[in-house]
This record gives sequence, structure tokens and C-alpha cells, in this order.
Amino acid sequence: AYSDMSDNNVSLHFLDESQPPRILQGNQFPIYELFYSPDGNWLAAAGAGIQIWQAETGQLSFLGKAECP
Repeated sequence: AYSDMSDNNVSLHFLDESQPPRILQGNQFPIYELFYSPDGNWLAAAGAGIQIWQAETGQLSFLGKAECP
């Protein structure tokens, strides 16, 4: 997975190239760091906000605020 700072997209690339790259939806903030869960099932993006996707499906599961009220 990598983040493109120019358009806030997160892309998943498959090492064996068995599938085309997948662009994850729901990016509303600049993304500075990406983290996989230890079991590889979740991908979290951190920056001006938090997004968490199911790694296998690319479905957005959580969208956090950029700041607390």
C-alpha cells in the first residue's frame, strides 16, 4: 500500500501482480502514514484524520475526524 500526497489516494498493489492496483475510497485528508494490522486484515491511514479499510475488500470501515471538537 502507498499514499499519493498529490491527491490523497491510497493504492493497494499486489506483489504477484495477479490483480490491478486498487484505489481505496474515502480519503478526505492528507495521509502521512499507513499501518497494517498484525493479521493483515485492516489497513489504517493516519494524517489529518484517520481512515481504516478492510484490506481484502478495500471497504472503508471507519473515518475519523481531523480534530476533536
